[in-house]
Amino acid sequence: MIDHDRQTNPIASALMAKMNIAKEDRPRVKLECLKLLANLKLSPAKMKLIASFVDTYLKLNTKELQRFQEEFEHLAPKQKESVMELTTSWEQQGFVKGKIEGKQEEASYFMKRLLEIKVGLLEPKEVTILENLAQEQLESLIEVALNLQNYSELVKYLEDIQRQKN
Repeated sequence: MIDHDRQTNPIASALMAKMNIAKEDRPRVKLECLKLLANLKLSPAKMKLIASFVDTYLKLNTKELQRFQEEFEHLAPKQKESVMELTTSWEQQGFVKGKIEGKQEEASYFMKRLLEIKVGLLEPKEVTILENLAQEQLESLIEVALNLQNYSELVKYLEDIQRQKN
């Protein structure tokens, strides 16, 4: 089992949000994701991207938000400030850009950005394949992304998916 609290990989922080989390742990896990992200000292653009991914895949209902806020109040002042900056970024980004229509489109976009962080800018062919993946395929790719060593491994994986479709 991976100890996500000790990971310095930004993708580990994002994937924490996608894991199958018990309902009672969701507020704590979201807070831990944000704390980990705040400690990674990434560029603001990367932090926004990963924070948006966490928010997309770990939306809290009203009751969970209340528990999140209670746990948030127990953070040290400096940690509170870091986490608040992330949540403020989400809100600003949401007002400026609006919501991306459809979960599928959102998931493709975030996956593209995560892959670009991991292996570099994607070629148009791979972007097209990525945009046409089914939700289950995107979810599988999230797990695969952690183990990608280079761009050619991504291309091979996407080609395998394409062959399975046809």
